[in-house]
Amino acid sequence: MEHPVRIGIVGCGSVMQRPYMRQIQPMRDAGAVDVTIACDTREEVRPVVQGTLGIKQFTTDYEEVIDSDEVDLVMVLTSMLEHGPITRAALT
Repeated sequence: MEHPVRIGIVGCGSVMQRPYMRQIQPMRDAGAVDVTIACDTREEVRPVVQGTLGIKQFTTDYEEVIDSDEVDLVMVLTSMLEHGPITRAALT
């Protein structure tokens, strides 16, 4: 693959940390994807995201993910009530 797909993740709870990262990690290892930024409203997940999951950039503002020039694909992994507005913002 010439360039990996650059992923930005919004929502860093258990769904992201377990099933989604289990799927993403083999693609990262193969160089197919790169998770460039992750976002969660809870600052306390920063150490897990940056340390354990190895995602260097972290923010508490989902608009930083959506507006980033370093993101090709936004994964919205928030609670169901937040999906609509965030996804709509990412698509515009």
